[in-house]
Amino acid sequence: MNTKLFKAYMIKNNDIQKALAEALGLPQSAVNARINGKTQFRQDEINTIRKRWSLTDGETVDIFFTSEVSEKDTIEKGA
Repeated sequence: MNTKLFKAYMIKNNDIQKALAEALGLPQSAVNARINGKTQFRQDEINTIRKRWSLTDGETVDIFFTSEVSEKDTIEKGA
């Protein structure tokens, strides 16, 4: 997930973690863990966010299905 882009869309849509958690039926701590990459959003959660923020297919892919590779990961894997 592209965390920076997710947070940018959250701001753009005047959303906050507490309200998003309520819309997803999750504790705020679970949403925080997903946003910060500790766990992943499920398909139904992505669909709820997509509808909530009126995301296009492209925006959805850019936010949820774009792999961010850190320099550390690249070095450790020898890429």
